[in-house]
Amino acid sequence: MNSKMSLAIDADETNKPNLRLAFNCMPAFSRTNVEINSIRFTILGGGDKWPVFAASGTSSPGFEVPANSGKRMVVAGSMWVAAKNANQVLLVAAQTYRQTNVLGVSFWPGPLGTGNNVGTNSSTCTFYDRIWKVSKNQIEQHKTQFHQLGYQMPPDIAEWPAHGRAGSFEAQHLAPFVDLNNNDLYEPELGEYPRIVGDEATWHVYNAQGNISGTGTPAIGIEIQEENFAFAGSTLLNHAAFFRNKIINRSNNSYDSVYTGVFIDPDLGGGNDDFLGCDVGRNLGYAYNGDNNDAGIGGYGLNPPAFGLLQLAGPFAALNDGIDNDRDGQTDEMMADCDGIQQPERIAMTSFRSFDNNGSVAGNPSVGRHVMNYMSGFWKDGAPASFGGSGYPGNTGSTNVPYSFAYPGNSDPNGWGYVYAGGTATTPPFNWSETQPGASGNPNTPGDRRFIMSNGKIQMLPGAVQVLLHAGLWGRDSLSTDSAAAFNQLLAVSDYVQQQYNNCFLALPNSLNTLQRNDWTVYPNPVEDGRIYIKGDFDLSQPIQVTLVDMQGKNHPITISSAENTRLSMTTAVKTGLYLIGIQQGGQRKMEKIFVR
Repeated sequence: MNSKMSLAIDADETNKPNLRLAFNCMPAFSRTNVEINSIRFTILGGGDKWPVFAASGTSSPGFEVPANSGKRMVVAGSMWVAAKNANQVLLVAAQTYRQTNVLGVSFWPGPLGTGNNVGTNSSTCTFYDRIWKVSKNQIEQHKTQFHQLGYQMPPDIAEWPAHGRAGSFEAQHLAPFVDLNNNDLYEPELGEYPRIVGDEATWHVYNAQGNISGTGTPAIGIEIQEENFAFAGSTLLNHAAFFRNKIINRSNNSYDSVYTGVFIDPDLGGGNDDFLGCDVGRNLGYAYNGDNNDAGIGGYGLNPPAFGLLQLAGPFAALNDGIDNDRDGQTDEMMADCDGIQQPERIAMTSFRSFDNNGSVAGNPSVGRHVMNYMSGFWKDGAPASFGGSGYPGNTGSTNVPYSFAYPGNSDPNGWGYVYAGGTATTPPFNWSETQPGASGNPNTPGDRRFIMSNGKIQMLPGAVQVLLHAGLWGRDSLSTDSAAAFNQLLAVSDYVQQQYNNCFLALPNSLNTLQRNDWTVYPNPVEDGRIYIKGDFDLSQPIQVTLVDMQGKNHPITISSAENTRLSMTTAVKTGLYLIGIQQGGQRKMEKIFVR
């Protein structure tokens, strides 16, 4: 057993030297697996992401690919949040494996109180040490059979935590649900049901105040509501596992210099021969094997796969800050989300930091200061990360110029890594990767790597909410002996997942033979007076099908009022909101988001 695994099963928090009770909460022990597609991944109730070892010391799948194969691509992960308050005091909520000598426990099960009743207690933490899991099939059955004699409602639908408990100071709105009668109450006995994305989904809630944080900093007072979901089927979504984190500042404090991020410990089968890198344009961090044969116990052998963490939605930027936060060439634009709500820019990945499984200045963090340094583009000891070499200034291959992304290849031609490090945008001097750490020289030595992908900095006032969405991905090319082929497959998965996210996960093709018609144009957008037109080349001798779907997946009436060879005219009487319109003729289709006023 390697040292990391032996540490991971050390969950005895009584050995922490400064252990004292805050709200008397115990670490979360709840766990479940999602295995609806090619991945079987583990979720723990305390914010742990894809762990191989649960808090009890029992084995878990981690991020297992293929599902039930016993081969794992990730063994641990977690959300990280670091901030400073008005007095510039550092507050950090971050964990790795829950062992006491490397950050320990930072998250505790359950929500926090609201308003002037911030906090929790041991009974609340115990009650919420649970992960609710439902499937699309269960929901569809519930929608049609809830009123029928003999129907047995699944417990997780019946007990879905849509609201805080009566008589508590918990928030009225917790887990999302479909409110059919718009009375703001969850009533599954009337056919209402959890609102989920994907074919299987989970929901749980945890906080960073229930006990003393292992990072050694004061409690930050945040609540995190987490959803995990996955899609079945034959599309490339089969290669993805998603998690959405809703972060709420339940404290009465204003936080400045807030950084959010995700820590991942990827072990591609054999965990001691990996390389890391990132794609700046895609907001993607990834791990790949150091050679073409992943040897050893649990290894993938020849043609090893690659793993990726894709940031689909970063934190919201401040309004009118004059910064192109999402790096799309526009500044301060507003965009409608999948519910039709106007929102500010999202902040793209601002830092990607690699570190090793050791206690060096480029190794595992053990206190809150190390976490903040890594998340804000520095090394554990506060040295600025630089371009080239290992990224540590002064090392062989380093240019000693501050730069915030580790091993970006050629994915940052505009030099955003220099900008985030406080410098000036310029094209990097060479393609920097672990296989080419300098303008010339030998590749790095593969090893047991970890990484933190982060965003910052933002401000969070009392009650502020940030919603982040990430996806774990994998790619493999079984026909090639070159591990670079797995990386190309990973990029294909990343691009497909990004496209489906942009289409609110509704524009899934009916078959692989369906052709997307990009020359069909839908206008106007936004739609006025319920009149919609599609310009294009249509064969009037064949049937034309048009659908209109809202962001909850409900179909709405739409009528073709006239059809010509070059234009379709349609009418609808739906209420204001964001919709997905679909036009299909034979093996050709068009899917596009529209906003109806």
